[in-house]
Formats: sequence, structure tokens, C-alpha cells
Amino acid sequence: MTAEPFRYTGAARIDGVHFSGVRLAGQSSGDGGSWSGSVSFETEPPGFTEHVGANGVSLVRLADGREGRAVVNASYAGRYWTLTITGTGPLPA
Repeated sequence: MTAEPFRYTGAARIDGVHFSGVRLAGQSSGDGGSWSGSVSFETEPPGFTEHVGANGVSLVRLADGREGRAVVNASYAGRYWTLTITGTGPLPA
């Protein structure tokens, strides 16, 4: 089976919190594939600190309804937050 590229850029909800400009990429394969991505923002959206990553593995729901599970790590660099997203299972479906 040939791996198919997966690409997504757009809005997503991570643990129920809305983010714009999420970028995800990966490869599909027989085991469901691997994927990762990121999103950066300046202002914390409502619920960010309380919900995102609070359970260890986050639910990532794309604007078109596809969803997947990922580990989400947050970092802050003086002005901007960046979430690094690492899929823990199959590509969002």
C-alpha cells in the first residue's frame, strides 16, 4: 500500500477550544498513519489554560468534522504561544 499525504490548514478545536490557522501534515499507511502539526497565536483563547492538554491526550476536531487524538505541548516565546501537536493514533478521520 502506498502512503498517501495528509495535509490540513484551517480551524480546529483542541479539547473543545477553538484555534484558527492550525497546520497538520502526515502520511497514511496500513496502520492508520502518523501526523503532527502546530498552531501559533498571540492571545489565549477562552478555556486554553484550563482544557488544552489537561487529560494528557487531546481530542483534535477539524472544522470538517474529522477528528484524531494527539499529545499537545504548549510553549510561550515572549509574545506568541505555539502548540506542537503530535498524533497518537490514525490520521484524523
